[in-house]
Amino acid sequence: MRQVPIQLCRSLRTCSQAPNPSPSMFTATSTTFPSTIPQLEAGHLSCSQDTTHVSQVHGFLNGPGILKVKLKFADNQCHYLRQLIQSLHQHHDHGLPINHSASRGWFWDVRPFQSTSASTAATENQTSHRARSETMKTFPWHTDCSYETSPPRFFALHVLHPDQCGGGTLSVLKVDRLLSRLSSSSQLALSAPEYRIQVPPEFIKSGEQLSIIGPILSARTRPELRFREDIFTPLTARAKTAVENLNSLLLGPHIQTEVVHLNSELLPRHSIILLDNRRWLHARSDVKDPSRHLRRLLLSVPQGHKAREWSTYYTSESHLPGQGLSQAEWTRSKWEEFEIVNTTIAPYEAYCSYPEGQRLALLDLNKPVAEQVLYEAALVENHAINNPGTSQSWERFAPAFHAFSAPGNVTASYVFANFGTQEDYETLVRAGISLEGKIAIVKSAQVTPYVRKSEPSVASVSRFYQIRWAQSMGILGVIAYPDPEIDGSMVPDGGYEPFPDGPARPETMIERGALGKLETLPGDSSSDLNGPASGITIPSIPISYGDAIPLLRALNGHGPSAYELPPRWHGGRLGNRSVQYNVGPSPENLVLNFYNAVNYTTAKVHNVIGTIQGRELPDEVVIIGNHRDAWGPGAGDPNSGSTALNEVVRSFGAAMQRGWRPLRTIVFISFDGEEFGQVGSRPWIREHLAWLNRTAVAYLNVVVAAGGTLFHVKTSPMLHRAATYATGMVQSPNQTVEGQTVLDVWGRHFTVGGGGDAMKFLSGACISALDMGFSPGLDDPVFPYHSQFDTVDWMDTFGDPGWKYHITTAKIWSLMAVYLLERPVLAQRATDYATSLGTYLRVVRSKLPASLAGFDFTPLHDSIARLNQAAVQFDGYAAALEGRVQQRRPWWDFWTDSRLQSRVGAINQVYIAFERMFYYEPGLDGKPWSKHVVFSECAWHKNPDAFPALGEALSQGNSTAAYV
Repeated sequence: MRQVPIQLCRSLRTCSQAPNPSPSMFTATSTTFPSTIPQLEAGHLSCSQDTTHVSQVHGFLNGPGILKVKLKFADNQCHYLRQLIQSLHQHHDHGLPINHSASRGWFWDVRPFQSTSASTAATENQTSHRARSETMKTFPWHTDCSYETSPPRFFALHVLHPDQCGGGTLSVLKVDRLLSRLSSSSQLALSAPEYRIQVPPEFIKSGEQLSIIGPILSARTRPELRFREDIFTPLTARAKTAVENLNSLLLGPHIQTEVVHLNSELLPRHSIILLDNRRWLHARSDVKDPSRHLRRLLLSVPQGHKAREWSTYYTSESHLPGQGLSQAEWTRSKWEEFEIVNTTIAPYEAYCSYPEGQRLALLDLNKPVAEQVLYEAALVENHAINNPGTSQSWERFAPAFHAFSAPGNVTASYVFANFGTQEDYETLVRAGISLEGKIAIVKSAQVTPYVRKSEPSVASVSRFYQIRWAQSMGILGVIAYPDPEIDGSMVPDGGYEPFPDGPARPETMIERGALGKLETLPGDSSSDLNGPASGITIPSIPISYGDAIPLLRALNGHGPSAYELPPRWHGGRLGNRSVQYNVGPSPENLVLNFYNAVNYTTAKVHNVIGTIQGRELPDEVVIIGNHRDAWGPGAGDPNSGSTALNEVVRSFGAAMQRGWRPLRTIVFISFDGEEFGQVGSRPWIREHLAWLNRTAVAYLNVVVAAGGTLFHVKTSPMLHRAATYATGMVQSPNQTVEGQTVLDVWGRHFTVGGGGDAMKFLSGACISALDMGFSPGLDDPVFPYHSQFDTVDWMDTFGDPGWKYHITTAKIWSLMAVYLLERPVLAQRATDYATSLGTYLRVVRSKLPASLAGFDFTPLHDSIARLNQAAVQFDGYAAALEGRVQQRRPWWDFWTDSRLQSRVGAINQVYIAFERMFYYEPGLDGKPWSKHVVFSECAWHKNPDAFPALGEALSQGNSTAAYV
């Protein structure tokens, strides 16, 4: 909450000129809202300067002396209230507010925060005394700034985040109703200057005035009161008796009919209460939600300019896996600067693959040797693109290559093979096209918004299988390019200029990537040797569509056109560049020379680990992570996630500076090596697996924080509630209706699994994991995935101007962590999982091939039903236990009850272990990092469905394997 005491100007001449409030000014609201308090709505920020609106506010304050304003827009910085105060001063001589103290101004951010240790309390005393409103305790009846010679006339409170545990209720009481029940002798005594009023230590402005002598009650045209019992000292016997009578009345039952209690339902987020500080008393009940201030802090710390600063550093030099020591050291230094003092760097040996040389040339063998080269691909992007802070030339970033591709030097005729799927190659064979001994040009299967919507079968294709399928058909090498087809309407012939002049894909953009994951790590076995991805024997390379155009044009007139083949072959968007999409093969004299040299080696990857130890539950751990390594500058992938992670760490560091310590342990990890197959996260998980099995509540991952406007969450069902809670607390950066949260826009559309390192936690270790962020939507600029165009310049211009998606992701990330960190009973529910399993099963059944129409799903269906029944019962017990914890006063001190603590610990262990129930030691299909029977990887991590082994067996018509 934010509160403002407003000092009225000495002259009250203009008050009588304000219009009397009319019934039309009242807003229709819930009938439960007290009729004694008038209400107004402010539809937009400009209302704070609208003379009619300002006059209405003034009229209510001068009349009944109280008013609720309901904001119809998000205003976390309180711009409306600040400007309203200026307008009331300008138009109605209200005067400007007084400062509370010498060190703090007139506008207070009230953030109740419990002290968690003696050291915290000591730190607070060294810094300053804490105002009573900033404690978690009840603040009894009072008026603000009662110690001032002339207390402020008005008081305002803007609710930014209500107490979600039922505490922090604001109560108000009109002074004249109070005095009507007080004897005339007591009123007379209260009106005498017989009270010493002490200035609270936190409000001392100078050493000269530590107290004043004066009355409590002012008998003017209408009675006015100043009151705060703990700072008042009666100087006479009658003054003492009068105060005792006043207190007795305030605490007694008779006055309660006059009190209005404004709980979070009546005074929700973005409500403002304004009242006459001399004619209304107010009080606040104890704050029951200890995370309330923490949420406020975590929502206020992340800043766009800081995110841009971090991104500028991360994108300034090449940081492929194994090249990240300097960035790891910088990250550790920053985290320590953010007060995360327990920060280390964990190095691991990893298999790596780096390019040593590539060539792709179109040759005419009928010409003299000196004239045979018709076209030679550049294999690099346009170097003219600006990236602020880049200290190295573009050539120092990685050229076009596939990590763990096979080496080779191949000269052969070539074919166009659409997206390079098994079905595409079979189509060519049926069309009479010879594939043996050829080179294939294929469209890369980048999962763009258009591909996801229009060609879902392509969305599940990985680079690895594109090469494997080609290899199985006798192909000698594969060239992959991103056809503008995958960008839908966001293309030059759709009216969009390529970056940097527009949002379309640059002609020279190249999508780098790894072909697959090495299932082994250095040291797994003496027989393990570094080399190409498992089973890959032919070379491959990515190129730009600009480099693909001359090669595809050379196929014009050779073989059938793609438009003579099934519809999935249609759609290429290079027709305006004279590409006819003939499939070839090219004549024997028209060949490609493709050379690929690769250095397979081991290198050190460097993970940065930061830890904040839990104060009460140190052995329950929430992990937050992102990977730093990138194929190019990486402003979007992954360093938008890296910058968001830094803002999360900075936010929690700011909380620690104010004395906060988490209930559970929180671990921050900046991984290296994800792009080469999670070669940083896998050894870390393996080393700490026993500890993780006992303690890990969840792993929360972000790869791309800001790649577009479409929010996504890939997750285990155990984290559905955390995602729902956090997204509902953060304003959406792309609102279609004013005031929408991310949850409102996103719509709670969960997808299964995870992304990046999250899959290693979920699939490999059966630890509940989540990956989230903002991805490109259909009408968004083309994301420069794995290219050298993924720069700060692209982010400034098209990706995230203002860097608001970065900070939105950081806020959501922080609040997800808080949701899991700060509740004694873990905020997870087994029923969410059981319900989701039923949904996943229905998806599998919907894809059942006709040949298996009689397949019996009853055993699995019945197992899920039994699990659901047990989950409902267990979650009910957990909810009841949580209720018992909440009933304690204060509830966060329930640890003194050892029996209750033991029960909470037992419940939490069940929730922690729940995901582990799906652990299958041999691994699906023998894959050592695919242990989860519901969520596991197949072919890199492009697997959109749950129950992957079951789905794969059924899709192949193998009912025996499905039953196994």
